[in-house]
Amino acid sequence: MGEKTALALLQGIGSLEQIYANLDQIATLSFRGAKNFAPKLEAEKANADLSYLLATIKTDVELDVTHDQLLTQPQDRAELAQLFEHYEFKRWLNEVNQNANPVTQTSAEKVPNNYQVTQAVRNEENVANVVEIDRSKYETVDTEQKLSAWIEKLTAARLIAVDTETDSLDAMSANLVGISFALENGEACYIPLGHKQKAQPQQADMFGDEERSESPSSDELVKNQLNLTACLSKLKPILLNPEIKKIGQNIKYDLTIFANYGIGLQGVAFDTMIESYTQNSTGRHNMDDLAARYWA
Repeated sequence: MGEKTALALLQGIGSLEQIYANLDQIATLSFRGAKNFAPKLEAEKANADLSYLLATIKTDVELDVTHDQLLTQPQDRAELAQLFEHYEFKRWLNEVNQNANPVTQTSAEKVPNNYQVTQAVRNEENVANVVEIDRSKYETVDTEQKLSAWIEKLTAARLIAVDTETDSLDAMSANLVGISFALENGEACYIPLGHKQKAQPQQADMFGDEERSESPSSDELVKNQLNLTACLSKLKPILLNPEIKKIGQNIKYDLTIFANYGIGLQGVAFDTMIESYTQNSTGRHNMDDLAARYWA
Protein backbone atom coordinates (compact mmCIF):
# COMPACT_ATOMS: atom_id res chain seq x y z
CA MET A 1 0.00 0.00 0.00
CA GLY A 2 1.37 3.36 -1.02
CA GLU A 3 1.01 6.75 0.61
CA LYS A 4 -1.82 7.88 -1.70
CA THR A 5 -3.90 4.74 -1.05
CA ALA A 6 -3.40 4.99 2.71
CA LEU A 7 -4.39 8.66 2.67
CA ALA A 8 -7.54 7.87 0.65
CA LEU A 9 -8.55 5.19 3.19
CA LEU A 10 -7.95 7.43 6.20
CA GLN A 11 -9.77 10.40 4.69
CA GLY A 12 -12.61 8.31 3.23
CA ILE A 13 -13.32 6.03 6.19
CA GLY A 14 -11.25 6.91 9.24
CA SER A 15 -8.88 5.14 11.62
CA LEU A 16 -7.46 1.65 11.11
CA GLU A 17 -10.10 0.22 13.41
CA GLN A 18 -12.87 1.98 11.46
CA ILE A 19 -11.45 0.81 8.13
CA TYR A 20 -11.55 -2.85 9.18
CA ALA A 21 -15.05 -2.39 10.60
CA ASN A 22 -16.25 -1.01 7.24
CA LEU A 23 -14.39 -2.99 4.58
CA ASP A 24 -17.49 -2.94 2.36
CA GLN A 25 -17.18 0.85 1.99
CA ILE A 26 -13.70 0.66 0.39
CA ALA A 27 -15.19 -0.16 -3.03
CA THR A 28 -16.98 3.21 -3.04
CA LEU A 29 -13.75 5.19 -2.72
CA SER A 30 -12.15 6.83 -5.75
CA PHE A 31 -8.55 5.57 -5.60
CA ARG A 32 -7.27 3.16 -8.23
CA GLY A 33 -8.09 -0.50 -7.47
CA ALA A 34 -10.57 0.36 -4.70
CA LYS A 35 -13.16 -2.21 -5.82
CA ASN A 36 -10.76 -5.14 -5.26
CA PHE A 37 -8.84 -3.75 -2.30
CA ALA A 38 -10.93 -4.98 0.66
CA PRO A 39 -9.93 -8.68 0.34
CA LYS A 40 -6.24 -7.68 0.33
CA LEU A 41 -6.67 -5.70 3.53
CA GLU A 42 -8.59 -8.52 5.17
CA ALA A 43 -5.80 -10.99 4.35
CA GLU A 44 -3.16 -8.71 5.87
CA LYS A 45 -5.07 -7.72 9.03
CA ALA A 46 -2.52 -9.33 11.39
CA ASN A 47 0.34 -7.39 9.79
CA ALA A 48 -1.69 -4.19 9.85
CA ASP A 49 -2.40 -4.58 13.57
CA LEU A 50 1.27 -5.31 14.27
CA SER A 51 2.42 -2.28 12.26
CA TYR A 52 -0.05 -0.09 14.14
CA LEU A 53 1.23 -1.41 17.47
CA LEU A 54 4.87 -0.84 16.56
CA ALA A 55 4.18 2.69 15.34
CA THR A 56 2.27 3.68 18.48
CA ILE A 57 4.17 5.87 20.94
CA LYS A 58 3.43 4.71 24.46
CA THR A 59 3.14 7.48 27.03
CA ASP A 60 2.34 5.31 30.05
CA VAL A 61 5.57 3.30 30.39
CA GLU A 62 6.64 2.81 34.00
CA LEU A 63 10.19 4.07 34.61
CA ASP A 64 12.67 3.48 37.42
CA VAL A 65 13.71 7.15 37.35
CA THR A 66 11.86 10.42 37.70
CA HIS A 67 11.56 13.14 35.08
CA ASP A 68 13.99 15.36 36.99
CA GLN A 69 16.59 12.60 37.02
CA LEU A 70 16.50 12.48 33.22
CA LEU A 71 17.43 16.14 32.87
CA THR A 72 20.96 16.96 31.68
CA GLN A 73 23.37 16.91 34.61
CA PRO A 74 26.68 18.79 35.01
CA GLN A 75 29.65 16.99 33.48
CA ASP A 76 31.64 14.68 35.69
CA ARG A 77 34.99 15.73 34.22
CA ALA A 78 37.00 13.29 36.29
CA GLU A 79 34.96 10.33 35.06
CA LEU A 80 35.02 11.62 31.48
CA ALA A 81 38.80 11.98 31.64
CA GLN A 82 39.17 8.40 32.87
CA LEU A 83 36.92 7.07 30.10
CA PHE A 84 38.64 9.08 27.36
CA GLU A 85 42.06 8.06 28.65
CA HIS A 86 41.05 4.40 28.78
CA TYR A 87 39.60 4.34 25.27
CA GLU A 88 42.34 6.65 23.89
CA PHE A 89 40.02 9.44 22.78
CA LYS A 90 42.93 11.87 22.86
CA ARG A 91 41.17 14.82 21.22
CA TRP A 92 38.15 14.60 23.52
CA LEU A 93 40.44 14.23 26.52
CA ASN A 94 42.22 17.42 25.50
CA GLU A 95 38.89 19.22 25.21
CA VAL A 96 37.86 18.09 28.70
CA ASN A 97 41.14 19.33 30.14
CA GLN A 98 41.20 22.60 28.19
CA ASN A 99 37.59 23.45 29.07
CA ALA A 100 38.15 22.84 32.77
CA ASN A 101 37.85 26.09 34.74
CA PRO A 102 40.15 26.01 37.79
CA VAL A 103 38.45 29.08 39.26
CA THR A 104 34.99 27.52 39.56
CA GLN A 105 36.04 23.90 40.12
CA THR A 106 36.49 22.42 43.53
CA SER A 107 39.68 20.50 44.19
CA ALA A 108 37.74 17.25 43.88
CA GLU A 109 36.55 18.22 40.40
CA LYS A 110 39.93 19.23 39.02
CA VAL A 111 41.15 16.84 36.36
CA PRO A 112 44.85 16.06 35.94
CA ASN A 113 45.96 16.49 32.33
CA ASN A 114 46.79 12.83 31.84
CA TYR A 115 47.24 13.20 28.09
CA GLN A 116 49.87 15.92 28.44
CA VAL A 117 51.68 13.92 31.12
CA THR A 118 51.64 10.83 28.91
CA GLN A 119 52.94 12.78 25.92
CA ALA A 120 55.70 14.34 28.01
CA VAL A 121 56.84 10.89 29.16
CA ARG A 122 56.79 9.63 25.58
CA ASN A 123 58.80 12.65 24.41
CA GLU A 124 61.42 11.97 27.09
CA GLU A 125 61.55 8.32 26.04
CA ASN A 126 61.94 9.33 22.39
CA VAL A 127 64.86 11.61 23.22
CA ALA A 128 66.49 8.84 25.22
CA ASN A 129 65.99 6.34 22.40
CA VAL A 130 67.39 8.48 19.58
CA VAL A 131 69.94 6.45 17.62
CA GLU A 132 72.94 8.08 16.00
CA ILE A 133 72.83 7.16 12.31
CA ASP A 134 76.09 6.23 10.60
CA ARG A 135 75.29 7.14 7.00
CA SER A 136 78.45 5.44 5.75
CA LYS A 137 76.63 2.10 6.07
CA TYR A 138 73.87 3.18 3.71
CA GLU A 139 74.66 1.85 0.26
CA THR A 140 73.41 2.53 -3.25
CA VAL A 141 73.24 -0.77 -5.08
CA ASP A 142 74.18 0.05 -8.66
CA THR A 143 76.29 -2.96 -9.67
CA GLU A 144 75.66 -6.68 -9.94
CA GLN A 145 78.38 -7.30 -7.37
CA LYS A 146 76.68 -5.10 -4.78
CA LEU A 147 73.32 -6.70 -5.56
CA SER A 148 74.73 -10.20 -5.04
CA ALA A 149 76.20 -9.16 -1.69
CA TRP A 150 72.86 -7.76 -0.52
CA ILE A 151 70.91 -10.77 -1.75
CA GLU A 152 73.19 -12.93 0.38
CA LYS A 153 72.53 -10.72 3.44
CA LEU A 154 68.77 -10.58 2.87
CA THR A 155 68.52 -14.33 2.33
CA ALA A 156 70.22 -14.99 5.67
CA ALA A 157 68.06 -12.47 7.55
CA ARG A 158 64.88 -13.37 9.42
CA LEU A 159 63.52 -9.81 9.60
CA ILE A 160 63.95 -7.02 7.04
CA ALA A 161 62.40 -3.66 6.26
CA VAL A 162 61.30 -3.07 2.68
CA ASP A 163 59.99 -0.02 0.85
CA THR A 164 59.26 0.77 -2.78
CA GLU A 165 59.94 4.05 -4.57
CA THR A 166 57.49 4.85 -7.37
CA ASP A 167 56.43 7.68 -9.66
CA SER A 168 52.84 7.94 -8.39
CA LEU A 169 50.76 7.76 -5.22
CA ASP A 170 48.23 5.66 -7.14
CA ALA A 171 49.46 2.13 -6.52
CA MET A 172 47.47 0.71 -9.44
CA SER A 173 49.15 2.94 -12.03
CA ALA A 174 52.54 3.63 -10.42
CA ASN A 175 55.81 2.49 -11.98
CA LEU A 176 58.52 1.03 -9.79
CA VAL A 177 61.52 3.36 -9.54
CA GLY A 178 63.54 1.71 -6.79
CA ILE A 179 63.53 -0.57 -3.76
CA SER A 180 65.10 -0.06 -0.35
CA PHE A 181 65.98 -2.69 2.23
CA ALA A 182 67.19 -2.45 5.82
CA LEU A 183 68.57 -5.18 8.05
CA GLU A 184 69.01 -3.24 11.30
CA ASN A 185 69.71 0.27 12.54
CA GLY A 186 72.33 1.82 10.30
CA GLU A 187 72.51 -0.96 7.71
CA ALA A 188 70.39 -0.36 4.64
CA CYS A 189 70.54 -0.05 0.88
CA TYR A 190 68.68 1.52 -2.00
CA ILE A 191 68.42 -0.12 -5.42
CA PRO A 192 67.62 2.45 -8.14
CA LEU A 193 65.82 0.80 -11.05
CA GLY A 194 63.73 3.27 -12.98
CA HIS A 195 64.92 6.83 -12.36
CA LYS A 196 64.65 8.93 -15.51
CA GLN A 197 66.64 11.86 -16.80
CA LYS A 198 65.15 15.28 -16.29
CA ALA A 199 63.78 16.58 -19.57
CA GLN A 200 65.71 19.34 -21.29
CA PRO A 201 63.83 22.64 -21.66
CA GLN A 202 62.60 23.48 -25.13
CA GLN A 203 64.41 26.21 -27.04
CA ALA A 204 62.82 29.63 -27.41
CA ASP A 205 60.82 30.04 -30.61
CA MET A 206 61.90 32.09 -33.63
CA PHE A 207 60.09 35.18 -32.38
CA GLY A 208 62.29 35.40 -29.31
CA ASP A 209 59.74 34.21 -26.77
CA GLU A 210 61.82 33.28 -23.75
CA GLU A 211 59.08 31.21 -22.11
CA ARG A 212 60.03 27.58 -22.11
CA SER A 213 58.00 24.52 -21.23
CA GLU A 214 59.53 21.63 -19.35
CA SER A 215 58.14 18.16 -18.74
CA PRO A 216 58.89 16.38 -15.44
CA SER A 217 61.11 13.75 -17.01
CA SER A 218 62.18 12.20 -20.27
CA ASP A 219 62.04 8.54 -21.26
CA GLU A 220 65.80 8.20 -20.89
CA LEU A 221 66.89 6.31 -17.77
CA VAL A 222 69.59 7.64 -15.47
CA LYS A 223 72.88 5.80 -15.92
CA ASN A 224 74.26 3.21 -13.48
CA GLN A 225 70.94 1.55 -12.67
CA LEU A 226 70.32 -2.17 -12.64
CA ASN A 227 67.87 -3.75 -15.05
CA LEU A 228 64.46 -3.75 -13.36
CA THR A 229 63.23 -7.11 -14.68
CA ALA A 230 66.48 -8.93 -13.95
CA CYS A 231 66.77 -7.42 -10.49
CA LEU A 232 63.21 -8.35 -9.51
CA SER A 233 63.84 -11.89 -10.72
CA LYS A 234 66.80 -12.18 -8.34
CA LEU A 235 64.95 -10.58 -5.42
CA LYS A 236 61.77 -12.58 -5.95
CA PRO A 237 62.78 -15.61 -3.81
CA ILE A 238 63.40 -13.26 -0.87
CA LEU A 239 60.13 -11.38 -1.36
CA LEU A 240 58.17 -14.63 -1.66
CA ASN A 241 59.79 -16.31 1.35
CA PRO A 242 57.30 -16.20 4.27
CA GLU A 243 60.09 -17.12 6.70
CA ILE A 244 61.80 -13.79 6.01
CA LYS A 245 59.52 -11.38 7.86
CA LYS A 246 58.93 -7.96 6.32
CA ILE A 247 58.37 -4.60 8.00
CA GLY A 248 56.97 -1.65 6.06
CA GLN A 249 55.38 1.77 6.27
CA ASN A 250 51.86 1.59 4.81
CA ILE A 251 52.96 -1.74 3.41
CA LYS A 252 49.66 -2.41 1.66
CA TYR A 253 50.89 0.07 -0.95
CA ASP A 254 54.08 -1.95 -1.47
CA LEU A 255 52.03 -5.15 -1.64
CA THR A 256 50.12 -3.68 -4.58
CA ILE A 257 53.26 -2.43 -6.32
CA PHE A 258 54.96 -5.82 -6.14
CA ALA A 259 51.73 -7.53 -7.23
CA ASN A 260 51.71 -5.33 -10.34
CA TYR A 261 55.06 -6.94 -11.24
CA GLY A 262 53.86 -10.48 -10.56
CA ILE A 263 55.27 -10.79 -7.03
CA GLY A 264 52.92 -11.65 -4.18
CA LEU A 265 54.89 -10.32 -1.20
CA GLN A 266 54.92 -12.89 1.63
CA GLY A 267 55.85 -12.69 5.29
CA VAL A 268 54.42 -9.26 6.10
CA ALA A 269 54.83 -8.97 9.87
CA PHE A 270 54.57 -5.31 10.84
CA ASP A 271 53.39 -1.92 9.59
CA THR A 272 54.80 1.18 11.27
CA MET A 273 51.89 3.33 10.10
CA ILE A 274 49.38 1.05 11.82
CA GLU A 275 51.56 0.96 14.94
CA SER A 276 51.67 4.76 14.99
CA TYR A 277 47.88 4.94 14.75
CA THR A 278 47.36 2.46 17.59
CA GLN A 279 49.64 4.52 19.84
CA ASN A 280 48.09 7.85 18.94
CA SER A 281 45.04 7.95 16.68
CA THR A 282 45.25 11.72 16.19
CA GLY A 283 47.64 13.57 13.90
CA ARG A 284 49.42 12.39 10.77
CA HIS A 285 51.16 9.05 10.34
CA ASN A 286 53.16 9.37 7.12
CA MET A 287 56.88 8.63 7.06
CA ASP A 288 58.02 12.27 7.14
CA ASP A 289 55.89 13.08 10.19
CA LEU A 290 56.97 9.93 12.02
CA ALA A 291 60.62 10.68 11.30
CA ALA A 292 60.21 14.22 12.60
CA ARG A 293 58.35 12.98 15.68
CA TYR A 294 60.71 10.19 16.70
CA TRP A 295 64.07 11.00 15.14
CA ALA A 296 64.33 14.78 14.82
